Amino acid sequence: MDQPTYVVFNPHAGKGRGGRLIEPVLAALRAAGATDLDHGSTARKGDEEALTEAALARGCRRIVAVGGDGTWSNVANAILRAGLPADLGLIPGGTGCDLA
Repeated sequence: MDQPTYVVFNPHAGKGRGGRLIEPVLAALRAAGATDLDHGSTARKGDEEALTEAALARGCRRIVAVGGDGTWSNVANAILRAGLPADLGLIPGGTGCDLA
């Protein structure tokens, strides 16, 4: 995993589950070989897009979204709007996680 990876966490997803996943997810990615790893957490609705856009602007082409359907949708839409090739990883942390 030598490609820059950016993880977008929604700490409020799943009644706080998203926040409890921060350290375990980062540890798992590091254990899998991610050496160029950065992350950010949302504070309010819509932060997912801003975090994703900033990561893409810095050259990250692997984005991992940790949250529920809303988090995933907002991250995916930001990638699509940017028009840049990027891999999207989804880690369920929301209440329903219907997509997963």
